[in-house]
Amino acid sequence: MVFTKKLYRMILCLSSVLWLLAQIGCATLTENQRKNAADFSKATTALAEVTLNEFVQMRDGTILMNTYRLAAVGEEEGQAGLDNLDEAFDVEDVKIRIQAVEVLKTYGELLQALVDETQEKGLRNASDKFVASIHGLPSGDKKMSDKQADALGEVVYQIGRFVVEAKKAKAVREVVTNTKGQIDHLCDLLSNEFKEEGVRLLMQYKKSGDVAIAAIQDSFLNTKPDDVITRLRLVEMYKQTQANRDRVAPVAKNVSIAIGNMKKANDALYKSMENLELTPDDFKNLKGYRDSVKMIIDAIKVLGQE
Repeated sequence: MVFTKKLYRMILCLSSVLWLLAQIGCATLTENQRKNAADFSKATTALAEVTLNEFVQMRDGTILMNTYRLAAVGEEEGQAGLDNLDEAFDVEDVKIRIQAVEVLKTYGELLQALVDETQEKGLRNASDKFVASIHGLPSGDKKMSDKQADALGEVVYQIGRFVVEAKKAKAVREVVTNTKGQIDHLCDLLSNEFKEEGVRLLMQYKKSGDVAIAAIQDSFLNTKPDDVITRLRLVEMYKQTQANRDRVAPVAKNVSIAIGNMKKANDALYKSMENLELTPDDFKNLKGYRDSVKMIIDAIKVLGQE
């Protein structure tokens, strides 16, 4: 048989098609895996934005409450002064927490980019952002080295840019299985900051509010009844301080629960990618995580309307 150029091209083309079909039929994500990864990534991105906003609001609230306390009673020994209005919410300390949130956010975005029909440029951008967020973590909070993050980012990009579903499935598995330890650690770190115990940020915030409210009350009681202007100002400061203190607590508690649920959901996602099937409890964890994030967002919307 004579192999003409035309026949050679036909054989080459047919071989390529057969290879492609073999890849498509091999180890692709199941419909449930795809949905779980997509829902998880959307919830993670939303939770990260809520958590970031809470850190910013808690810092701003701490500065406001300490400002009112100083205006009411002046400098006091053992309390924050003009040079320390943010107390536990020092810019550098908050940056560390914000960087942890950034990792969770870019993790969700990378999973979303892989599950969606994302173009090559968008996938590269999502991969680079995730790697950069790992680089930005303090060394003590890194559970994977910068070199490991770089390598994972490149592997995920090189695999995920293929249209072939089996390749994208492999990329999703690479991300979920290789980052589990890092994501678990950051979930624990952030969840603890919003717990009502110890010296975590939430407790420091509430303490600042309690001290400010007590100081404003004392100042009000010591103000002459005929000094109406001062008394009105103190009443307004009291109202705003109390609103600041009380607003954060319920939201923060739910954020802590949601981050804890994220860890469970990520574990379920990991098991899904490793074992292909989820147990009924794993499905509950995934659903519970999505529901807890939605609950927080709905609560914040209601608070914003009040």
